[in-house]
Amino acid sequence: MEIQLSTPLGLASLANTRDLGGMAAFFVEKALGVADEALWQDYMITNEYLADEVEQLARIFASKGEKLDQEAVSYMFCAKTEFLEVVAQCIEESYGGYEAFFQEGLKLSAEDLARLRTLYLE
Repeated sequence: MEIQLSTPLGLASLANTRDLGGMAAFFVEKALGVADEALWQDYMITNEYLADEVEQLARIFASKGEKLDQEAVSYMFCAKTEFLEVVAQCIEESYGGYEAFFQEGLKLSAEDLARLRTLYLE
């Protein structure tokens, strides 16, 4: 199935892909033991790379008569600290912490996590 980016479905798919990629990177870094402050900085740096695209999308929406200003487009496509706060709260409530989330939620064994850490930290 081909998704056209000029359709609402295409834009939603693009937004979801960006968020999934950002969250995947966040989880890998968390599994590696990266400090929380650095994790948040890495997650939020997405916005610096997306600034031009957000501005361009806002212009495209405006040219098509859509009522989405740059702030609305930014909210759809940019990283927000609130997203990580909600994820952290859900993981804490559901699993009691990230280590249990990795093992129970993502089905990574202790050996899987050790192998990941060996690959990327040594």
